[in-house]
Amino acid sequence: QQTMVKSATQPCTKKSHKPGASRSAEASSAARKRKGSSSSSSSAVSESEQTRKALQRARQQEALALRAEGKEYTPTKRQRKRKPKERRKWDERAASKLQAKRELGKKLRKEKKGAPEVVVVPIFWKGQAGQRGKVLTVCADVQRMLAEAGKRVEVDAGHKYTPGQKFAHWEHRGTMLRVEVGPRESERGCCTVARTFTPGEPAHRVEQVQVEAEGLVAELERLPALEEEEGDAAAG
Repeated sequence: QQTMVKSATQPCTKKSHKPGASRSAEASSAARKRKGSSSSSSSAVSESEQTRKALQRARQQEALALRAEGKEYTPTKRQRKRKPKERRKWDERAASKLQAKRELGKKLRKEKKGAPEVVVVPIFWKGQAGQRGKVLTVCADVQRMLAEAGKRVEVDAGHKYTPGQKFAHWEHRGTMLRVEVGPRESERGCCTVARTFTPGEPAHRVEQVQVEAEGLVAELERLPALEEEEGDAAAG
């Protein structure tokens, strides 16, 4: 019994397994790894920095040598940084708009270059078939006479636009001379000759011009001289 009590009162000397000890060991090993990686990265940065400084010193020596010889040192340009994405998009849109504007300008110049010298505009009511036939007959006679006189002439007989819209269209295309033929004029065998000096401004009109080759061509040639006469009068 004494031996049993003595053994019961003696403390157990066997070491027990503690989970906290393994965690601390893992943490210390991870810290050592991080320290090693940081030291390697710092050494890599220092190497790149040493390379940069060496290159800078070489350029400095080159500049000093050139200046000693009386020459000028021109450093190489650095590569430009790429513009931000929004800026690049804006530049692309601006370039496309400019290209479209140039194409439109080329198209307008081409149209003006190929535009007729004189345009004949028939004026009639849409519902009057007989009226339309008489007016177009007189317009065809005018076109034939002017073509025989060596003029580039075109008849705008479309019914989609009004006569005023046709006038503006041809003026902006560069055709400043026009011949207008209405229902009453077709019955009398005459027409109205008009000349515009600036697109959109009121034209100089001469009414009751007989549909004859000599008189019609003479009137068309006289109208452009009105601008010079008005300029001389304004200067006087």
